Amino acid sequence: MRFEVHPAADEETPKADESPSAFAVRAARAKALLVAEDFPRAPVLASDTVVEIDNRVLGKPVSTTDA
Repeated sequence: MRFEVHPAADEETPKADESPSAFAVRAARAKALLVAEDFPRAPVLASDTVVEIDNRVLGKPVSTTDA
């Protein structure tokens, strides 16, 4: 079996009142669908990481200091 990595650029903004887990699932599904367009006959595995505190999604850090 052979694996390849194909990053998918997609909007990563949670919707209003969307739980962190629902956001992670939606983001991963969107990325999988984007990659599947380029590889329609291949199985696609996608994931997303969401960091949250008190059920609030933290965005990606904009700098090393922010991280």
